[in-house]
Amino acid sequence: MTNLAMSNTAEGHIAVLNSGSKCSLTSESTPLPRQEREGGGIAAGYPPASPLRGNSPCAVSLDRHLPQQDKEVVDRITLFLICALLFLLTACGSPPTRPPPLIAQLQTTEKSAHQALRDGDLLRARDLFAQTLRLQQSLDDLNGIARSSLNLATLLHTLGDDTAAMQLLESLLKNNAPYSAENRSTAAFRKAVIVLDAYADSPTAPALSLADQTLSAALKICADHCAELIGIKNLQARLTLLKGDHLTALNIAESVLENSAATPEEQANAARIAGLAQNNLSQYEQALAHYVNALQIDKTLGLSSRIILDLQGIANALQKLGRTPEAEDYARRATAALLAEQALRPAPPTKPTGNNP
Repeated sequence: MTNLAMSNTAEGHIAVLNSGSKCSLTSESTPLPRQEREGGGIAAGYPPASPLRGNSPCAVSLDRHLPQQDKEVVDRITLFLICALLFLLTACGSPPTRPPPLIAQLQTTEKSAHQALRDGDLLRARDLFAQTLRLQQSLDDLNGIARSSLNLATLLHTLGDDTAAMQLLESLLKNNAPYSAENRSTAAFRKAVIVLDAYADSPTAPALSLADQTLSAALKICADHCAELIGIKNLQARLTLLKGDHLTALNIAESVLENSAATPEEQANAARIAGLAQNNLSQYEQALAHYVNALQIDKTLGLSSRIILDLQGIANALQKLGRTPEAEDYARRATAALLAEQALRPAPPTKPTGNNP
């Protein structure tokens, strides 16, 4: 009778036939079957030879030689490998899901609009944002509609079309408009920006009243926690400055400068407002420091229109301090920057004439 010896190896308890048996497990020293020696096997399309397959007299069952505990371990490992294989086949075998055609068109158009904006092609960006807005309206995408309306309104303001910009913002601010408080507060904030920009050089009582109402609406919607809160505070400082209350404007602007949550752009805005307030309060050294700070930030941000204002503010403060040669140098730089910025502005779109539809 054949004697079996149990070998306790790291791989588990495997039954090994003694050397006198006619059957033994294939080892590295066992000669390869003929088809593998002669170039067969897997390369020739044959499965690897196994002495434990099929009806061979050696096709004994190893399971019956394993203790019950080891059989459970083997079963668990086998189950784990099968599950892992099924997971890989499911994850890797399925092609990526493509969005529906209209959504794909929307994603491409919006991406192109932002790229045109980064490239400085404002007219192309305007047209692409308008197309993006139409696509979002066709999909009833409320967040997308609000986002594109805000982007397009800001761009139209930059291009000087304040009427169209205000119409877009008003559409977000209508009573019962189905847009989030965040989007509505941003719309109110940008509406106030347009109003203040329009009347900054010659503020009238009606304009200041309209700006007051718009800012109050923005604050009411914002409720002290919206993303535009710091921008709204800067607008309050600007409005207070236009009303002639320079000290209050300075206090508001300096509170923004001390706020760690303020973005670099809002820090530069606050520094410029503080500089103007202190210039009006005859605090010229402090005004100069604020304008220099604003200029450094705006140069980093690449904001030409703001850089021009900073250079003009520095020139004015230097003139008040009696440093005329330096003031004249900054004034020349401001003029050169202004002329270059005007030359780079896109030409306004031409309107059709005649009887063209």
